[in-house]
Amino acid sequence: DIDEAFVQSSFEIATEYLKSCFSYIFKAPKSMINSYRIGTWSHKIGYCEVRKHGTAEDIARLPPPNFPTLWNKSCGRKFLLEDEIVHDAGPGQFIYQDRAWCIPESFQFPEKINRLEGWRRWLQGAIHVDGTKKWRIKPYRTLRGIDLPSGELKTEFKISWKPIFTKMMEAPGLEIPTELKDIDEAFVLSSFEIATEYLKSCFSFIFKASEEKVDAYTIGTWSSKISYNSVKKHGTAEDIAKLPPPTVRNKRRGEKLTGEKLLLEDDVVHDAGPVQFIYQDKAWCVPKSFQFPPKVNRLNGWRRWLQGAIHVDGTKKWRIKPYRTLRGIDLPSGELKTEFKISWKPIFTKMMEAPGL
Repeated sequence: DIDEAFVQSSFEIATEYLKSCFSYIFKAPKSMINSYRIGTWSHKIGYCEVRKHGTAEDIARLPPPNFPTLWNKSCGRKFLLEDEIVHDAGPGQFIYQDRAWCIPESFQFPEKINRLEGWRRWLQGAIHVDGTKKWRIKPYRTLRGIDLPSGELKTEFKISWKPIFTKMMEAPGLEIPTELKDIDEAFVLSSFEIATEYLKSCFSFIFKASEEKVDAYTIGTWSSKISYNSVKKHGTAEDIAKLPPPTVRNKRRGEKLTGEKLLLEDDVVHDAGPVQFIYQDKAWCVPKSFQFPPKVNRLNGWRRWLQGAIHVDGTKKWRIKPYRTLRGIDLPSGELKTEFKISWKPIFTKMMEAPGL
């Protein structure tokens, strides 16, 4: 019963509900709003964002703050610090989850941060307030996956932080001092300029936008824009010529490395049952190659939320069940679980609350 007519009509109902709850979002130009991705929507309806940018009516409609949650714990409560001393966070400073860590359990990467501020943290580290103490976190470039206590942090570091800053560190003539004391603000700024010139030589298409717009790009946006597929799609001939050879990670889904398209066995769309796919010593309802689409607007996301999607795996087409019926245990990797929890669930569960829907 969920046909395209229902998708469209329910989308309109849910959009009107969002307008009543988050009116500040809809003050932007319509073209900009329509281009927002799923993750952007889920971020904008978050507790902290509404407290920061919402109208008085938007804020009044917020549920009571639940401080232990990821979305609002940094928004409404300030702690009295024991002192103004900044303590160095050692390799095994914090004990939780039955092991020692170099970062406190409350650590989070900043949600919206530009490239310069991110570069500063990449080189120098950052000050983090945990409870009633301030801690100096080591330079982010020295962090490893095993240093991060959750799948969400590992994914964010891998997808948003590492691509852009490891690329910047490749700039010819840029040498990072081994001693942290030698990385002062002057070095941060001079090295940023050197690395930026290198980015301009590799990804000139990005810098064709206005300087104000480029400066406002967040870390995640930068890492997305310098990705192989993004450069292949939007880059100049010179940008594309500077790309490394395609790898399994960056080839387009459904294509061989040469670009030759795979021949499908047939045009039949097969239903993916609850235990259709066997891998990792377990049965799954999604194939191992399944990924959430990286760039999809709210209408297309809503369509997948209600109807599911067609996924090509190898030489077959599979009908994946509606995303609203997916659970964490249905997804085979921490990255997928995190993306579903952070990008997909918040906006679409909120839309499903629309009265009369």
